Amino acid sequence: MQQLFRRANESLYSDLDNYATALRQIVSALPEARALCEQVQRVEYGGWQYHKTRPDTLSARPVNGRSTDRQRPPSRPRPAREGGLRRP
Repeated sequence: MQQLFRRANESLYSDLDNYATALRQIVSALPEARALCEQVQRVEYGGWQYHKTRPDTLSARPVNGRSTDRQRPPSRPRPAREGGLRRP
């Protein structure tokens, strides 16, 4: 019985060490990922081009001067209502 607990403890500590190593790698990569995100200035989605005008705002305009599928730019999806299906 003690051997079983010892093996379980060793396995647990090994798993925790692996998770800690993975988290250290993720945290060390965050500054580089943030710098890459800040370099992105324009993104196209759904026939609209989003342009970063300030660090916290985006402006949207149709690609090629007109929208391909809608008159308004696509917005973020709204969260579903509790207790029911979303209306179309």
